[in-house]
Amino acid sequence: MKKFRKLIIFSLVLTGLGFIFKSFYMDAKAIAAQYLIKNAWEKSIETKIFYKPWPWADTKTVLKMHIPKLKKDIYILENSSGHSLAFGPGHSAESFMPGNNGTVLISAHRDTHFEFLKDMNLNDEIVLYDISSQEHRYRITNTKIIDTKTDNIGIYKGNEKLILITCWPFDSLESGGSKRYVVYFDKIELFSKF
Repeated sequence: MKKFRKLIIFSLVLTGLGFIFKSFYMDAKAIAAQYLIKNAWEKSIETKIFYKPWPWADTKTVLKMHIPKLKKDIYILENSSGHSLAFGPGHSAESFMPGNNGTVLISAHRDTHFEFLKDMNLNDEIVLYDISSQEHRYRITNTKIIDTKTDNIGIYKGNEKLILITCWPFDSLESGGSKRYVVYFDKIELFSKF
C-alpha cells in the first residue's frame, strides 16, 4: 500500500510539473514567435519582399499596425487561417491590402492580439504600414456584434475601409462560438500642404 501511495504522489507531482513546463513552453514560444514576426517585417521593409517569420511557417508578415491610443504595435500575418491566428492577427486573403481602394479585413483572437478592441471608442485611430512604409490612417466609425450563422461582412472595391473582427464576448470562457465583434473604420485622407 505504501508503494502505491508513493506511485500516486509521484504521478501527481510529475503531472503537475508537466503542466508547469507546458505553460512556460507555450509562453516562451509565443514570445519567440513575436520576435521572429517582427524581424521578418523589418527584413521585408528593407528588401521590399515579404518574408516568413521562420522557415517552416505557412504565412508571412505583411503589415504593421500601430494603435496610437495605446502606443502599441502589432504585426499582421498573410492570412487568417487558424495556424496564422495562433501567432498573430491575419489579413484576409479575400480582402484588399491598404492603398488598393477596397475593404481591408483583419481578424485575431479576442484574448490575445485583439483584446485591446474592448478599450477602443468611436473616432479612435489605427495606422497600418505597408511594405513600402506607406502610412494608412483609419478612424473608428462603428462597432457591431454579428452572428456568423446569419450575418456576412461585405468586402467591397471602390471605397477603402478597414474592418477588424474578433470573437465575442471578450470575457467568455468558451471558444468557437458564432458571435463576432466587428469594428468598422473609414480611411482618413492625408492631404499635403502646398
